[in-house]
Amino acid sequence: MKPLFPLVLILGAVVFSGCKSSPVDDYTEFVEDEMKRLMGSHPELIIDSNYKLDVQQTESLVSPLLGECTLSATTTYEGTPKDGEAFAFDLELKLDLTHAYQDEKWVLTAGTVGIVGAEVLRGNSFVRRSVNNLVGGQPIPITNSKELDANFTVLVEMWATD
Repeated sequence: MKPLFPLVLILGAVVFSGCKSSPVDDYTEFVEDEMKRLMGSHPELIIDSNYKLDVQQTESLVSPLLGECTLSATTTYEGTPKDGEAFAFDLELKLDLTHAYQDEKWVLTAGTVGIVGAEVLRGNSFVRRSVNNLVGGQPIPITNSKELDANFTVLVEMWATD
């Protein structure tokens, strides 16, 4: 009769290696959770599910992994100012985000939010000029998740009407 011990070790190794997720899987899950969080906090924001991810190992002990993510999003603003006509427009956004794996979690460390396109759905010439002037400008730099949230909040408040 052959001993079962080696078989148990092999099966144990297979089971435990199957449970461990890769850094890319962890990063993918993190990015998907962040997208859900952003869209939950900013219902006007729609993030395209086709995004690019890349995870690289570093020499750093503090941040052994870096993740880079490029996302596209659209957002719609509409309202009626007290002294004007109703307006509505869509913005196309590009987000380039860098995350570092620190203390066993992913954190946003750098990135930009750029307005790459716009379509005015309703509005006077002032609205059209204002919206068109937003396109193609310098991307807005961000260094953490609070700044990312704040940028979307500012865009909403900038066009908010009573």
